[in-house]
Amino acid sequence: MDTSHGKPIPHSDSSNDRFTPNTLLRDPIGSMMPHVFLMAIQLLALAGSPFRYRRELVAVATLGLGVTYLSRPHFTNDFGLAQPFSMAWSTYLATLEKLAADGGPEARFWRIDKPTQEALSYPAFSWQKIRWALVMILNMRGIRWNYQVKNVPPAPERGRRWRFLLNQVVALGYYMLMTDIFSQLGIHLFYTAPDGKVGSVNSKFATLASPNLGWSFLKTLAFGTMPYYMIQTQYTAFSILAVLSGLSKPEDWPPSFGDLSEATTLRNFWGKYWHQTLRRMLNAYSSALLNVLSIKRGTNLSSYTQLWFSFTLSGLGHAASILILPSPANITFSERTTGMVIFFLWQAACITFEDFVIWSWRRLRGRVSKASTLQRLVGYTWVVFTLWYSLPWAGDVYTRMRLGEQPALPFTIVGPLIKKLPIPWA
Repeated sequence: MDTSHGKPIPHSDSSNDRFTPNTLLRDPIGSMMPHVFLMAIQLLALAGSPFRYRRELVAVATLGLGVTYLSRPHFTNDFGLAQPFSMAWSTYLATLEKLAADGGPEARFWRIDKPTQEALSYPAFSWQKIRWALVMILNMRGIRWNYQVKNVPPAPERGRRWRFLLNQVVALGYYMLMTDIFSQLGIHLFYTAPDGKVGSVNSKFATLASPNLGWSFLKTLAFGTMPYYMIQTQYTAFSILAVLSGLSKPEDWPPSFGDLSEATTLRNFWGKYWHQTLRRMLNAYSSALLNVLSIKRGTNLSSYTQLWFSFTLSGLGHAASILILPSPANITFSERTTGMVIFFLWQAACITFEDFVIWSWRRLRGRVSKASTLQRLVGYTWVVFTLWYSLPWAGDVYTRMRLGEQPALPFTIVGPLIKKLPIPWA
């Protein structure tokens, strides 16, 4: 994109022309400071000394800063600068949840290979307490802490440092290759015009949907697998650096995703397979909602209240995060948010439906100890079809924003091969 004094210069920006690139970006109107303060307040609150009304003061400050940044979230058109802040909403909520724990986080949370209530002995803002706070903020699944979430895959065996590093290096090479494949495929399918020129399309019309089922499936697959391989690439690279430097151990790095073979229901897909960084935070807030509404735990009402609230909160959080990122000027607020919320609500609706179907089947046939091959095949088909149908709601938000238009890696191996594919725009 051509720029002058840091501002985009539009080549032409007709919102009705499919093949006129919408390169004019929305002008930033917000400030970076609320985002910086929201990040800083987490560390200050956890690394400092406990004091009376700490959680109340942090909650008020977080709420005030949150309202400020939601009113004017877009503060830069530098994607690299905006992205870390857009991904941080869940850590703000997770920190608040831990500060609200009875007795305070120092008394409630500790690493399993450290003394119980380890942080109570650490001086405020000492390196020990800063490290304790940072690890707790970043370790959303609570790996090897006394609050580790359910369904985390088995961690590597102790004492296998060099074998772990070798395995991770091999895995990193594979994940980078797959990231390259799906990044280049996404660029080709969403941002390449019929003449083969990349970036010369109006992203307002970029979509995962297609009247051709083959193209529809390929576009959905390209979008849906890209986050998986990007997360795996980043996670694996960080694990190598952390273990190689001695900052952590191999057992601190269990797989970031579960066993795909267990994803025979949508509930299992989200609860056992997809990464579980939001599980504890969402469970904490949905449990608090049950208390407010005086709903008895262990009932169907409590279960589905938590289910729907968790997916609603996740949808709103993801939608809010999108508003921080640079956006073409012709993409409306609704086009940047609505699909994301609908996608997550649809997951809750489908899980509710599949629970009813499974309950009805068991009433008719009785509970069986092990699902048959046919039942598992039906389950896999249901999960694939449901995600295939619903991903365009979320995916179209990202493609309209031109996210993924630039290659994910600084090099490509498969790019020339991908370019030989036909282009579904034609």
